Amino acid sequence: MAQQLRRQENLVTVARAYGPMEWALAASFLESANIRVWTFDQAIASVAWDKMIAWGGVSIRVPASQADTASALLDGFSPVRTKGALDKVLVAILVFFLFQVPPPPSGYFHQRALAVSGEKREDTSRDV
Repeated sequence: MAQQLRRQENLVTVARAYGPMEWALAASFLESANIRVWTFDQAIASVAWDKMIAWGGVSIRVPASQADTASALLDGFSPVRTKGALDKVLVAILVFFLFQVPPPPSGYFHQRALAVSGEKREDTSRDV
């Protein structure tokens, strides 16, 4: 238990993702650059996807020693699909009104390098 706590103290959150596609792509992208990645809450997200926004999404964490490199890599990373977005929104609205099923969450928020390094700043994330 103590070893696990020490390990978690050295991890830094570099991004948050709200959909399975976003967190899988971000984690794979960092792993392909030989950066160790831990994703927290992905098991809960896969079961209770409709509550991920309330729980704060899946946090993507890396070791503190690799945080600057990971943050620099994620600056150019954008998993958001824009083609056909209007069609998907209309279908989601239709499904919601007909069956009372909310659309699955999606979104990716990258924390900038200043936030990762621990410096004080007002806005520490952005929507990509």
